[in-house]
This record gives sequence, structure tokens and C-alpha cells, in this order.
Amino acid sequence: IETLCVRSFLHRIRILFMRDPAEDKRMRLNKQIMRLECKVPQRMTGYHVFYSDLVGATKRGAEEAAPSVCAAKCSRMASQLWARQSPMAREMYDQRARQIV
Repeated sequence: IETLCVRSFLHRIRILFMRDPAEDKRMRLNKQIMRLECKVPQRMTGYHVFYSDLVGATKRGAEEAAPSVCAAKCSRMASQLWARQSPMAREMYDQRARQIV
């Protein structure tokens, strides 16, 4: 009977230890706002456009592959491929980045 009383007591007071659902929602919204404020589109460069094109091409080429596999391939290849781009190609990507912003 003591165990039953203790369990009943804990069940009754658990509300005192729970967080307010409105506060949870407010915290989630604040995190989303902070994450969006951290994104600065003015900092977009040609490399970002190049990387998004590379990800798109990789996804189209490997429809059956998981997205994490495509992202891993792209992140490994991107810097090497970017270094091989001609100055004209880099300028073209920079112009596209300026148009997006």
C-alpha cells in the first residue's frame, strides 16, 4: 500500500515539474529565429552557387542513393573541383551569386 501511495503522490505532483507547453513553443520559435538570422544571404559567393549546382547534379545522377550519400560525395569533391575551375567559370558563378542576392 505504501508503494501505491508513493506512486499516486508522484503522479499528482509531476505537473509541478513539467515545463509549460507555451514556453517550449516560444523557445522553439526563438531558436528558429536565431538560425534564420545567422543566415546572411549577402555573404553568398560563387562557391555556394557552384556547390548547389554540384549537389543538384549529384542528386539527379544518383536518384536511388540516400541524400546523406550524395552530400558526402559532394562535400569531398567540391573543394577539389572548385580549385580546378577556370577564372572565367569562377566569375560566372560569382555573377550568379550576385543575382541571387
